[in-house]
Amino acid sequence: MDREEIKEILVAVLVIALAFTMASWVRTQDVAQLPYLFFIALVSVGTGFVFHELAHRAVARHYGAFAAFKAWTTGLALALMTSVFGMVFAAPGAVYIFGRHLTVEQNGKISLAGPLTNLILALVFLALLVVVKGLWGIETAAGQFAYALTQSGFFINAWLGLFNMVPLFPLDGEKILRWNPLAWAVTGGVLFLLVFSPNLLLNLVGG
Repeated sequence: MDREEIKEILVAVLVIALAFTMASWVRTQDVAQLPYLFFIALVSVGTGFVFHELAHRAVARHYGAFAAFKAWTTGLALALMTSVFGMVFAAPGAVYIFGRHLTVEQNGKISLAGPLTNLILALVFLALLVVVKGLWGIETAAGQFAYALTQSGFFINAWLGLFNMVPLFPLDGEKILRWNPLAWAVTGGVLFLLVFSPNLLLNLVGG
């Protein structure tokens, strides 16, 4: 990874983290919470976004294609503008793939790498959420912070993965479905359960 690509990723992550911070702050209006909110956004959004894109990049390069991340200035500006209304429309950039012709199967696997990475990260954060709940509870300041961090990491990754499974171009789901409907259904189904099954989450964390 060259210096220019690292810069593109860092700019995208920082801007998106700032946008999510502002969206959360609009709801709390507590200036003292800003560093706390920014750190949570940086970890949860940063891991979900960066590892999603790096997974695409790694698999594409495995198949011999040139792949590099490019930030999308318009999408970053839109994220900041929407954040003042308490929500974020995030389109920070993407991995652009050039070079050799890729088959439908290769394109499908490259596309699946992103949402699958988010699924794994969501499960990791969910496991950490259970540990935090059992170790500290949410009565102490440390427990509340760790709980908010792991909960945010879980939901951000689950939502990001599920959104990208929507089978519409240019989202990942369109290429995955074209390659392997079963892989699309299983991955999308698990992400759907994680996002829309609050009973599962509550049972796991003991809430």
